[in-house]
Amino acid sequence: YEICACLVGSEMCIRDRSAGNIGEFDIAFLDIDMEKLNGIELARKLRSKNPTSIIIFVTNFIQYAPEGYEVNAFRYLLKSDIPYKLIPYFVNSLQEVINSRQTVTFSISGESIDVQTKNILSLESDKHIIVMHLINDARTEYRFYGNMAVLSDKLQNLGFLRIHKSYLVNMEYICLLYTSPSPRDMRRS
Repeated sequence: YEICACLVGSEMCIRDRSAGNIGEFDIAFLDIDMEKLNGIELARKLRSKNPTSIIIFVTNFIQYAPEGYEVNAFRYLLKSDIPYKLIPYFVNSLQEVINSRQTVTFSISGESIDVQTKNILSLESDKHIIVMHLINDARTEYRFYGNMAVLSDKLQNLGFLRIHKSYLVNMEYICLLYTSPSPRDMRRS
């Protein structure tokens, strides 16, 4: 990891770094009150380049908190709280970055392939052929031989749910869960 600290003229530091590629930052502590560009505007630019960046506003101005929701601020750190909240906020934000980069290795056609768990939408099985459906990845799917029970064991602690003997889904992408009444429930009514 690399840390870039800019105490004066932060917008210059970020603008000058790598020819203006502010999208490289995974975690940004931004002061709302800067000279040329306020922290909210800078957060919008950062968010447009890197939607997964963790943004923590460091400020004396709590009244800007509602605007922070527009850029999905991770935390607000009041300057008076820096001595006892800076380290916990940094550790929490670092854990978020690590979690977002969590990968699983699959053996596909004799080659080990690392796939970020956040890019796996679901896995389905048909006669030991596994189809892994992907989002936000260069590929839309992988096909390989495997066993759904083994994959379920491998992925259950990473946020995956086996909804059927042939289907494993990433719970991060479940929008609605509907269950139909069982025959036993139907007899009771």
